[in-house]
Amino acid sequence: AFYSIGLGKIVDRLIVVDSFKEICRRSFWDRVRSVAGGDIVVVPHGSFVEYVGPECFRELDAPILGSRELVEVEASQVRKMRFLAEAGIPTPKTYVLEEVLERGLEDGLYIVKLSGAKGGRGYFLARNRREVVEGVERLRRQGLLREGVEVVVQEYLVGVPMYVHYFYSRVRERLELFGLDIRYESNVDGLRRLPPAYAAGVEPSFTVVGNIPVVARESLLPKFYEYGLKFVKAAQRLLRDGIVGPFSLEGVVNDRLEYIVFEFSGRIVAGTNVYAWHGSPLTVLWWGEPMDMGRRIALEVREAWEQGILDKILS
Repeated sequence: AFYSIGLGKIVDRLIVVDSFKEICRRSFWDRVRSVAGGDIVVVPHGSFVEYVGPECFRELDAPILGSRELVEVEASQVRKMRFLAEAGIPTPKTYVLEEVLERGLEDGLYIVKLSGAKGGRGYFLARNRREVVEGVERLRRQGLLREGVEVVVQEYLVGVPMYVHYFYSRVRERLELFGLDIRYESNVDGLRRLPPAYAAGVEPSFTVVGNIPVVARESLLPKFYEYGLKFVKAAQRLLRDGIVGPFSLEGVVNDRLEYIVFEFSGRIVAGTNVYAWHGSPLTVLWWGEPMDMGRRIALEVREAWEQGILDKILS
């Protein structure tokens, strides 16, 4: 993105590809090592989930800062919600599409989601089985729902969305609560600017277009940290390569100040850009100065290299 608007100078070297699928080839990484002039470390982001895909990512011919298996879990809405349940983290009621088609659905308010890291694209609201079926058929006609893509129907939570950023360090063996953001979504966030009489007939959509920094009330922080620890322990228990580096829990705080988690990202998220360069206020608690996620990742790599334990943080 920075390259396309003329800001390529913020990185030392650029390799432009026509498709993310090119990075699945061994020859691509040979080229990267040649351009870099030595060893490399790959930091996965949402495009690895959505465009590269778990099969390619699993076999990527490059060292990864993070868990390959956790990114695989994230790519599946079903495995993702099962993982959160195994971790003991509160989640909304969630059903797979096939279950809804066979058994029906109690009347209520639900959000229908597709697997992958789509930034909310294609998500829609439904009140019953009929509206779920109609919405799914609409997505198929629009080409947004391909054959084999998982669809889940999730209880819609009313409250304030909060996306909590964490960093788990294997070098220091600690979890750091890093920062928070709120996603700005079109058109659901734009509907609040319309008078109720005009907004009533507009179908909301949930495409993420930006991120807004948020400072949570202090009484919520212990709960955020508790859930982060549960997530780390579940990853260590359930995944072959455990967890290292950045991840995010994504949920809603209701009017009883309960945090209910409806998704997670098992890698760096775009929301950490809200404090890029100037750092997150919460990181002062860990470091005595603000730190952004990019710098924190670089520090983990440097400390692991200095201690001769790079194999401990790379997969």
